[in-house]
Amino acid sequence: HSISDTLNPEWNHLKSLKLNYQEKSDIQPLICTVEDKDSMGLNDFLGRVEISWIECFKNAGKWVINNEYVLKPKEGSKTETPVTGTLYIQAKFLPEGAYDDEPFPELIEQEPIKDEMNKIRGNLKVHMVGARSLRGADDGWGEGKKSDPLCRAKIGSKSIETKVIDENNNPDWFSMQMIPVVLDASKMKESVQDNLPKLQIEVMDHDTMS
Repeated sequence: HSISDTLNPEWNHLKSLKLNYQEKSDIQPLICTVEDKDSMGLNDFLGRVEISWIECFKNAGKWVINNEYVLKPKEGSKTETPVTGTLYIQAKFLPEGAYDDEPFPELIEQEPIKDEMNKIRGNLKVHMVGARSLRGADDGWGEGKKSDPLCRAKIGSKSIETKVIDENNNPDWFSMQMIPVVLDASKMKESVQDNLPKLQIEVMDHDTMS
């Protein structure tokens, strides 16, 4: 069920999923998705967690899963809206017909989660439009030398790049892409300019021989 007008919901909602697996290797992860309920249309995605529950299977009847998880974007998602927040989940596996009278375990507050909550996650959209009057870098003589240029944008270890345009010193890429960015919120409060990672742009000639 949904809870109206809050960014810190507490559902305290207990549900059971009936499962049928032949082998342990068949066990799929538990995927929990958080959404914002939209009464006028589709719900808005707020984040998801993917949890391996193989240890629950091995320790039937025990509250093996009792953790707070950082919400993540959908796998392969290129949305511009950052995903923030955490989700607390408790779970255990009960064989069919088993009696269950064990109380809920106490909640555990995890320091790594606090550190993760200080991070701002998002994407920097970069439009690599084109370049003009590039130097001809390919083998050849005179003013007719050409390059096979591509453009690369980089923040830290994350990078994106355009396609190569052959034999053109005035390339038009019109390539719109996004670079995932993780910022430390506590440092950003001190000085945005000093702690914002630099965006590096490079234009290079593509060498098919290296």
